[in-house]
Amino acid sequence: MNKLILTLAALSASVAPQIALAKSKVPVFVEAKHVKDAPAVTLDPAKAYILLRTPNAMPMHFVKIPSAEDQIAL
Repeated sequence: MNKLILTLAALSASVAPQIALAKSKVPVFVEAKHVKDAPAVTLDPAKAYILLRTPNAMPMHFVKIPSAEDQIAL
């Protein structure tokens, strides 16, 4: 029983400073600005667009659900 209490006390003592450090970080805000020489972007309503931002690289796999015409073409 004493070992269990000591283990729980040690775990809580080691986690508390990490939580305090995680909360003390200041958030970073980024402002997007218009680029003067960039061409105007027009979105095609017949297409799909996805914007994904991640702090790390990640694999992406896109799968199209085939329509009846797509299934006949295969």
